[in-house]
Amino acid sequence: MMSSYTMVKQNDTNYLKDIFNNEVLQCCLLCIMESLIW
Repeated sequence: MMSSYTMVKQNDTNYLKDIFNNEVLQCCLLCIMESLIW
C-alpha cells in the first residue's frame, strides 16, 4: 500500500518536473528568437 502511494507521488513529481522543464525551454527559445530578431 505504502510503496504504491510512493510510486504515484514519484510519478507526480516527475510529471511536474517535465512540465517545468518544458516551460523553461520554451522561455529560453523565445528569448533567443527575440534577441535574434532585434
